[in-house]
Amino acid sequence: IAVTGAGFPDWGYHGYWADDFTRVDPRFGSEADLEALVRAAHARGIRVLLDVVYNHAGYNSAYLRDQQVRGYFRRECGDDDLTSCLSGLPDFETERPEVREWLLSVQLPWARRYGLDGFRLDTVKHVEHDFWQLHRRRVRAEVSRDFFLLGEVWGGDKDAQTSPRRKKSLE
Repeated sequence: IAVTGAGFPDWGYHGYWADDFTRVDPRFGSEADLEALVRAAHARGIRVLLDVVYNHAGYNSAYLRDQQVRGYFRRECGDDDLTSCLSGLPDFETERPEVREWLLSVQLPWARRYGLDGFRLDTVKHVEHDFWQLHRRRVRAEVSRDFFLLGEVWGGDKDAQTSPRRKKSLE
């Protein structure tokens, strides 16, 4: 799918337009391949981070038709980073407890099942900070106190940097 919106055409080859958070995208291999990759990396002293997305699903995602989940998306997009529906993607209302619980219930098992060492968190500034605090608490309690989290913030301006107050609350 070719999409415009950020000033350039974008294609879904990258896997950020998820259709199913519970399985490996077949273009990237199978769950057996992921298991073998983690095992081989660990044998070489290499840690493995899985890239996960909590902010949105893909265009035309099956989640939009799923009775349980389709009500978890934002009905109206705003003008701020948290409610903007990034590039018109279906935006999860991560401020709602039931949406948070569902997202964590489909993402955290990956870490436990495959012995992952961390997550690279996509679109961090597009999810409210309270979610990330909950995420950190749950990861420490359910996976490991040493589980590594790396947040991506797209944009190079000085205002996108984490403030000292936000840094302290992440600890």
